[in-house]
Amino acid sequence: MSDNKTALKVSDKSIEEGIAQGNFKEDGTLIRDVSNGQIVKVLKKKEESLNYIPSTFVQVHHNYIYQADLSPILEAISHERESSLYNELEEQYNLVLDYLDSFNTYNTGIEKVHQICLEISVSFDNKIRREIEALNIDELEKIDSERFVGSLNAYVKILFSYIVSTYILHRDKFSKDKVIISKILSFEGAVRSLYEQVLAKSTKEKNKDGELINIIPMEESLYSMYLFNDDYDLHDLDRLVSYDSRFSTSLQLINFFKKHFKSGRFQGEGYGYRECDEELKISIKTKEISKESNRNKIAVVLLRILEDIEKLKEIREEVVSLKNLPNEDVLQYYSVTPANKKNQSDA
Repeated sequence: MSDNKTALKVSDKSIEEGIAQGNFKEDGTLIRDVSNGQIVKVLKKKEESLNYIPSTFVQVHHNYIYQADLSPILEAISHERESSLYNELEEQYNLVLDYLDSFNTYNTGIEKVHQICLEISVSFDNKIRREIEALNIDELEKIDSERFVGSLNAYVKILFSYIVSTYILHRDKFSKDKVIISKILSFEGAVRSLYEQVLAKSTKEKNKDGELINIIPMEESLYSMYLFNDDYDLHDLDRLVSYDSRFSTSLQLINFFKKHFKSGRFQGEGYGYRECDEELKISIKTKEISKESNRNKIAVVLLRILEDIEKLKEIREEVVSLKNLPNEDVLQYYSVTPANKKNQSDA
C-alpha cells in the first residue's frame, strides 16, 4: 500500500458488521470509516443481475481493500443449472459448474476452472455468433427461445468465472491478459446488434453526402409498442435506449418519431401560404406485439445480459487497476466458507 500502510481488507460481510458496530457508516453512495471519514467502499447502484454478476468486485481506497464475497456468488452460479442450452454446449458448461462447485467447496482446483473456461469459451463464442447471425427477427416466435437465452446466460457466467479464476491465479499479470476483454467485446457486439434489431429493425444506407446512416422504419417495432400500447410502460424507455447505439437518450428516440411520423403542421411551418391543420398527430402503421411474445421476452433478456456484460467490463477494469499493488496486499479469495475463515480473521 501507499505510505507503507497496512492493507485493511474488507468484504460485504465485514462491512455489514462494521456498520452494526458503529465503525462504518453509509454516506449516500459511500461507505466511510467513522473514525477518520475515509472511503471504504463506493456503492454502485445497478439493476439486479440476471447471472449473479456483482456490480463491483474489488476496490482500493486509501489503505482499505474491498472485495466482494465470492463464495455465495460462486455457489449461486454453480448450483443454478441452465434449464436449456444448445446440445453441443451443455456438457462443457456443466463441467465448468462442477469444477466451480468443487473449488467453492474445497478451495482447490481453480486451475481447472480457469482452463476449462478458456477452452470452451471458443465453442460458446462461435455457436452464439452463428445463431445470432442466422436469426430472422420476423421469425422469433418460432425459435426455441429458452435454449437460445440459456446459452447466452451460460456464456456470461463462463466469462465471469474466467475473470475470477484469472484474478486468483494471475492477479499481478491480469492487465496483460488480452483474451478476456476481446471475448467480452466480441460477445457484447453480437448481443447488442441483435438487441437493436429486436427493438426496431434498421439498415445502413448512404445519404446524399455519402455518409452511412441508420434507416429505421419503426413499423412493427417494440419502440412503437412502448409509445402507443398501454401494456408497455413508457418509463422503461430510458433503460431500453441506454444500450441502443442508434439513440443517445429516450428523448432522442421520441424526437425521431416526432420528426419522421408527425402529420399536420402549424401555420408558418414549411413553404407557401398553406393554412394550419386543425389536427397534428404522430401516427405509424404497426401490428400489435404482445408483451408475452418471444420478441419482447428476448428483448428484455438481451437488455439484462448487456447490463451484465457492462458489469464484466467494469470488474475487469477494477482488477486491472490493482496492477501496482503487491500481491500480499490483495485478498486473493474472500469467502464465508469454513475453509476461508482464516482470511476473514486477517481483514
